[in-house]
Amino acid sequence: MSTYQRDLQSFGGHVGDEGAFHELWHGFDALRCDHAEGRVDAVGVGLGLRAGDCGARRPTIVIQVARAGEIQPPSSLAGLPVHVEEVGDIVAPQVAVAGLNAPWLQQYDRPPCGVSIAPLGAYYAGTLGFYASSQGATYLVSCRHVLDPTLNGTVGGPGVRQPSAHDGDASQAQIGVTKYLGALQGSVGIPPADVAAALVTGPYDPRILIGDNQFAPIAAPNASVVPGQTVRKSGRTTGATTGRVELVTAQMTVRYANRTAQVFQDCIAVNNTARDFFEIGDDGALLTNNSFQPVGMMLAISVGPTGIAYAQRIETVLASLNAAAGPGANFQIVTGTGA
Repeated sequence: MSTYQRDLQSFGGHVGDEGAFHELWHGFDALRCDHAEGRVDAVGVGLGLRAGDCGARRPTIVIQVARAGEIQPPSSLAGLPVHVEEVGDIVAPQVAVAGLNAPWLQQYDRPPCGVSIAPLGAYYAGTLGFYASSQGATYLVSCRHVLDPTLNGTVGGPGVRQPSAHDGDASQAQIGVTKYLGALQGSVGIPPADVAAALVTGPYDPRILIGDNQFAPIAAPNASVVPGQTVRKSGRTTGATTGRVELVTAQMTVRYANRTAQVFQDCIAVNNTARDFFEIGDDGALLTNNSFQPVGMMLAISVGPTGIAYAQRIETVLASLNAAAGPGANFQIVTGTGA
């Protein structure tokens, strides 16, 4: 299925005229090329549902700016439904809030998905997203900026600890060793991905932590999302939360603590206005639908008045890991309840 056909299907009954949607989609396609090349002064762009002149929600090109008044929609989009919103800068969080009293910060003999992790020697926290298998080995997967301290301007690893030292782990015990880093430059057919995998060195629990001593198995197959859909994640800081999909085919410029920036393509944006869906330290969390089928991995957060959380699509995450591991790699998410 082409990206166009996938997006057309995502908007479903909101598309009254496929010809009009085709024009909208191709206008957006040109916009995201301009954004990637730095020709549009926006932090992100995407397709979502917004109210039209008569109040009905319709497919709309959304342009996200760091501060209000920074941009007028390009003339190439004249006649198309366009919405400009202020979201602030989009960042890959570094240091999470310390001292929280939640099960996601505890130490586990068999770590489940959703708990606190960090490289050995690094004083920050992220989230263990999921487990994946490839070529007979099992790996824990999170964001690259969680397992690769250089993106945070610091050092540590390659061993991975659970929980992080930031969350009270004073030992040097490790649950994995980082082996593969997704390429931030991308390659032919594989867009950049902020993802890394660590070889698991001990027992693990492939289920998602959803409460104190409560777990849910990840279900197959991987799934897609539609605008307005409810999605969920379990992360180190905010625990098990649900949110609403705001944008599909989102593209945004993410800033890192080491002062670099990276454009990520074909992502998912989720409403985070009250900061109750995603916070610093949740990065790396697996994004699923309500049936716990994987749809993405949480990556970044906006810091402006319109709170947005961003996730990479799960197919991009897995493709990037396969490219990093080389010929023969076939990363598959570990589902079910067994370890």
